[in-house]
Amino acid sequence: ALFGDYHTDMNVTELATYERVLNGIKTEYNSDRVSINAFASEVDNAHQHREIVGDGTSGLYYLTPNIIPNSETIKIETRRRHHSDEIVETRNLVRFQDYDIDYDAGTVFFMSPIAGHDSDFNPNFIIADYDSYDEEANKSITAGGRIAVRSSDKRLEVGVSALHEGRTANSGKADQLLAGDITYQITDDTKIHAEVASSNTEKSNFQDSQAYIVELEKEIENMEARLYLKERDENFGINSQESENGTRKVGAELHYKLNKKTNIDAEVFRQNKLDSEDKKQLAEVSVEHEVDRLKVTAGLRHTKETKDNKNLSNNAVLLGGNYTTENGKVTYRSTIEKNIGSSDDTSFAPDRAVVGVDFRIKEGMTVFAEHETTDSSEETTHNNRVGINKSLWQGANLKSTYTQEKTAQGQGDYASLSLSQKLKLTDKIRADFSVDQFKAVGQYKRSESFRFKQPKLQETPHEDYTAYSIGLGSDDKDLSWTTRLEQRNGEKTDKINFQAGVVKSLDDGKSLNAKVDHSYSEDSQGATKKRLKLSLGATWRPIKNDFILFNRFDFLDEESRSGTFTDNSNTSGEDSQTQKFIHNMHVNKKFGDKSQVSVHHGIKHIKDNNNDVTSDSTVDTASLEYRYDINKKWDVGIHGGYLHDWDEELFQSMAGLSVGVSPTENAWLSMGYNVEGFDDKDFDGSSEKTKGFYLNLRYKFNQDSFDGNLPIRGNANN
Repeated sequence: ALFGDYHTDMNVTELATYERVLNGIKTEYNSDRVSINAFASEVDNAHQHREIVGDGTSGLYYLTPNIIPNSETIKIETRRRHHSDEIVETRNLVRFQDYDIDYDAGTVFFMSPIAGHDSDFNPNFIIADYDSYDEEANKSITAGGRIAVRSSDKRLEVGVSALHEGRTANSGKADQLLAGDITYQITDDTKIHAEVASSNTEKSNFQDSQAYIVELEKEIENMEARLYLKERDENFGINSQESENGTRKVGAELHYKLNKKTNIDAEVFRQNKLDSEDKKQLAEVSVEHEVDRLKVTAGLRHTKETKDNKNLSNNAVLLGGNYTTENGKVTYRSTIEKNIGSSDDTSFAPDRAVVGVDFRIKEGMTVFAEHETTDSSEETTHNNRVGINKSLWQGANLKSTYTQEKTAQGQGDYASLSLSQKLKLTDKIRADFSVDQFKAVGQYKRSESFRFKQPKLQETPHEDYTAYSIGLGSDDKDLSWTTRLEQRNGEKTDKINFQAGVVKSLDDGKSLNAKVDHSYSEDSQGATKKRLKLSLGATWRPIKNDFILFNRFDFLDEESRSGTFTDNSNTSGEDSQTQKFIHNMHVNKKFGDKSQVSVHHGIKHIKDNNNDVTSDSTVDTASLEYRYDINKKWDVGIHGGYLHDWDEELFQSMAGLSVGVSPTENAWLSMGYNVEGFDDKDFDGSSEKTKGFYLNLRYKFNQDSFDGNLPIRGNANN
């Protein structure tokens, strides 16, 4: 069993997939005949999903405030410019390695700048999924799992999945899903798989919604074939389980390897909307043949679509190929999609032709040129693109692209430049810098013959901008430091970011550290946002001493001035400034081999100014904990404390019991219950002081790698 933060990882079946980061308990069991995967968590939060386009800087990027720690998953998606449902590339990110996040403020700062586009002008999106606190919600249970049983010969597997997602607001009810699945290996090369599921959720007004899948797969030496039937009600599923909802789809896929050089692919499907007469049919077959340095493809595609009582059909010839010269320096490529016998309206599937050449000048340097033409019943477009992709030297890369687009609306020219360099100045000092630029060349030339409404394309940031970044750092054992400076000049938003940090290791477990984060942004309307955070810390943890001290001071200054920003943060025309002075101190003392006492004291002073209305407040907290080691693995503890608001004369108390275990060296897990409690996220360890049950997991690396200067309790102190 796993206690603490975990990924649900319910992805074995399609209809009962549930991906989320939770804090609680998770367990897995696997044997020859039985598999069990289950999880449970007590939550009082709301699940959030945000998509933000990169702006050429590392941040700050604004999500929403009060994010639950460690609940986030963040990735970078590059999407096809004119087809947002097509993902070109996905890169999953890791906290501390790829980004920093401020859970209270809801801001993300990346370790390197996030460009707005790739070299083909496909936009880069920051995709963030996370949970946030919901003050109006009561705690509820979110749980789920799957149990599967297999036959002795492992040909048959039957599974049952269940999900219960506790509601945090609105209805006060829970979303629920129940699913069953069966997989039978008929022969060594033939398999049948089926799923059926029912969900009862808030989006369906708590009416049952159904879904099912039946698939037959056959795989022999040279052939892979698949038949499928899928149906989902419009409001089926929990969270993001909405792909192809409200449709019935039946289809077949075939991949046949004729010989070592020739492949045949075929696909046919029919998809119907359940709540209308809309439907779509597709049949496609293609042949790919490869001879030495030449690869050619040829195929046919038939598409028939009924939408809004309008019938559309398309028959197209598909041709393509690429050829690389004998010396490997030049690659010629071409793709053609030509309508034959199509309906009068071909706007949904225009003729398309692309010709291009890639010229490898030398190792690590490629120049390319490309022309694309599309032709439909509504318009003809021409796109010309030239560019260079060069690895300048070790750690350096340059990408530059120029694109010219011509449509019935007019003509637009765009240029992008991306230059990055990472290098090692000495054995201890490293450096990096980057430049990212996107610019419309000249003015957009609107065509006077434009007579129809252009279909809305994916909204992408056609903002001219130039962003610069430079960083320096050192990994010396006794003195490590890092700095980064960024500047972005754009049509809509200007930004300046600065980060610096230093850790000085003294003798015998003692160290000092300091960090400063500063960000400033200003939009085209003159609205500004500023954030400054300064942290100073000290650690006193001698190796052969029973006394430990952690001390940290934080200063936070956040200011916004009139205007509405173009990102997810909205100042609503208000001027505001908040300053916080926060001090946290931890003392831990061991008495003999089995007993220890921990003391924490924190105090903060807050100054607020909202539209010239000022307020001040001072709050302090203190807690005392006694722990006793039952044996080398298990320990118990009792703790108590208070939170005191001096200005409001409010006093809250905290008291509780806990039990801890050290499952491995330097790790400590505890579970506790507070009969009384309070919560203030500015003070360390606030999650352990709220009323009710809590779980806590700590792992010791070394005295320099603590986040927040928190001590390890229990046997991990040994």
